[in-house]
Order: sequence, then C-alpha cells, then structure tokens
Amino acid sequence: MLGSAGGSDDDKQRDHGEHGQGGEAHSPKRQLEPLGALVEILKREVAPDQLGTLASRVTGFLRTFVLVAALGSTTLADAYNNSNTLPNTVYFLMLGGIFTSVVVPMLVRKAKEDPDRGEAYAERIFTLGVISLLIITVAATAMDAIFGGTGGSLGS
Repeated sequence: MLGSAGGSDDDKQRDHGEHGQGGEAHSPKRQLEPLGALVEILKREVAPDQLGTLASRVTGFLRTFVLVAALGSTTLADAYNNSNTLPNTVYFLMLGGIFTSVVVPMLVRKAKEDPDRGEAYAERIFTLGVISLLIITVAATAMDAIFGGTGGSLGS
C-alpha cells in the first residue's frame, strides 16, 4: 500500500524493525551520524587554532636552539636570558594582576562618566605605567652594578 497514510509495509518494517524495535533509527550507524558531524565541525573550527599553537611551539624551539648554538652557556647567554625574562615577568604581573583587576574597571567607569570617554584618563595611566617601568629598569640596572653583577663586562 504505497499511497496510504501509514506508508508501505516495507517502510514500517524499516522504521520499526521486525519486532517494533526501531530498526535503522537506533542502529549504530544512525547514532554515529551526529558524532561525525560534530567531529567535522571541530576539525573546521579548532584545527586552525591548533596549527597556530603547533607552529608557535616549533618556532619557539627553533629560536631557543639557535640561541644556544650562537651563545652557548656563556655569561652573555645568561645576560640575554635575564634581560629577556625580567621584562616579560614584570609585564605578566602587571597585565594579570593590576591591569585586569584594577585598571579595567576604572577605565570603564571613566569611559561612561567623562565627556572625552576616558581618553585623558587612559593616557595618564599609560604615562604612569611607562614611568614606573622606567624606574624599575633603572633601579634593577643600578642594583646589578652595585651588588656585584656583570658590571658591564659581558664578554669576559
């Protein structure tokens, strides 16, 4: 009975199985179709990020390898490592601690209240940050010279 509202006997048998169990609707192949679609979406959306992360890790390793090959384990290598690590550490401490918990809420409030939308306030905070980092840099350099650091003789 092909034209009836209930469909043919073949359709009923395929949809409900021989014993009314649901046939193809509950088959493993049918259950995996949404999972396959999810995997395809993940491949399309996540793969570029993962490739970027992988490229970053590989180039970072190559950078370290080239530096070790060029500088070895000399005083110059230590000086380079310290001069590269210290500013990054200060930056992360400022960005992670002070900036996100204190400065951002103040900037948002000033952007809502001030007629210049907080632009002058943001410039003052930026100037304060640059001056603070300059003072920290000069103090660290002076302490290195005072307390027996390299004293400017990196090559010996």
